[in-house]
Amino acid sequence: MLVFDHETTHYKVTATLEEVSLPTVHALFGTFFQFVAYPNTTLTLRKQTDQGIHYEFASFSTQGRGFYCEVDFIAEAAGSREEEHQREPGETSKSMPLMRSASGLQPNVKWTFKVDGASLLPLIAAQGIVYIADEERYFYALDAEQGTVRWQWEANRVSSLPEVDNGVLSVPVRSSRNTALYAIAVQSGQILKTFPIPTLQFTGFNTLTVHDGVAYLSGVERTTPLSSPEQHALCLAIDLETEEQKWRVDLGEQATMILTPVVMNARVYLTAFDSRNRHERFGYLYALDARTGEEMWRHQFESGRAQPSVVAGTEVFVFGRTLEVLDASTGILQWNLPDLKNIVVNGPLTVNDEMIFISYEQSSSDAGKEVWKRENETILRGGPPLLGEIMAVDRASRQTRWKVTLAQGQSFIEKPMISDGVLYTTWRETDIRWGTKHATLFALDVQTGQEYWRFEADDLSAPLVVNDMVFMRGREGEEDCIYALSCP
Repeated sequence: MLVFDHETTHYKVTATLEEVSLPTVHALFGTFFQFVAYPNTTLTLRKQTDQGIHYEFASFSTQGRGFYCEVDFIAEAAGSREEEHQREPGETSKSMPLMRSASGLQPNVKWTFKVDGASLLPLIAAQGIVYIADEERYFYALDAEQGTVRWQWEANRVSSLPEVDNGVLSVPVRSSRNTALYAIAVQSGQILKTFPIPTLQFTGFNTLTVHDGVAYLSGVERTTPLSSPEQHALCLAIDLETEEQKWRVDLGEQATMILTPVVMNARVYLTAFDSRNRHERFGYLYALDARTGEEMWRHQFESGRAQPSVVAGTEVFVFGRTLEVLDASTGILQWNLPDLKNIVVNGPLTVNDEMIFISYEQSSSDAGKEVWKRENETILRGGPPLLGEIMAVDRASRQTRWKVTLAQGQSFIEKPMISDGVLYTTWRETDIRWGTKHATLFALDVQTGQEYWRFEADDLSAPLVVNDMVFMRGREGEEDCIYALSCP
């Protein structure tokens, strides 16, 4: 319905839909205004309202011509909705409103658990329990089926992603003076022991890996300022039984940013970057003997955005400016994909026995998409719009199996996860300051890339999939919570 608002002297368009789905809204919005909009010289404001989704849109040419409009997409049943119950932190709910996926399928929200400020640490699970930390120093162990609290613990500050090994949860906790490692029984929450560990600065969520009773730590010593040219990256191993340090390796001053240790094949694999030189950005992949810390080999590569390496079987996958595949034992380059240099990898690699899954961004012109533009007009900012895509590359033939477009505009991609033939990947739509505007979890067929379903919220974390259930941190409006989804 098109009406003229005499108070604001604006035309107002009201569209009534049977359901409010963001893909439907985006498509309808584009259909309304693509024939009069000026490419890449527009401003758009979108916000969720009690009735649906509200758009404010302005578009101008270089000659000063243009227009402004407001659009409200209103769900038909919105007027009869009951007001949402305001929950307290630590409260579990069995239902939550959903946006239906474009395919018609949707996951069932089995339960949600409200937290008081969502920590950036990813979720972990073990023995039927999901573990989370919030910003108010509480650490929760939730029953994966019911969402009820098994036990909770008031920590000081959980400084890194906890690790589970042999029924023991290792949790690094930092105070103002030092860092301690707590060993906690996964089922009861009983603190078995605690002892001090070196305080390391690190980039990312995690500095800790636990494997066969040994904790491997990586980072930069806290006593050295991050901007200091003398800072050195370290990796060390601590025996959790004896609490003694087994070895300590100094990776040198060229490694100013170091990612999570990966332990496999009796090796510790470390990906590090020299972030001080903006003109020549290099990454380094180290392979250390897990027992002694002796360096077995190292590999230097030209880096783009800092991405962790992936160890799969006898191969290590490294993505800098292109994808390189190394022999895990020797570090010798086996093969690479040089034709990927024109894309920007914007999410961690995921690898299974058959394929490599790469999430990336590229301009629509590079992708062969036609960018519409009026004659004698200039694109003022941004260039052609970015497309967010994911591709599957066959490990044997090194050919692209499939690729699909999942987003348009600037996005941040969380680490995908594969379970029972389904690839789960979270894409967060961001603004120019990298703040999250909207997030979508896609469930794709691993073999074809076909979308099974999607789940949307104001923000979502990387998915954790356990026994056909998907667990994520999320935010809807002002409420931070944990979602437990039962897959359709």
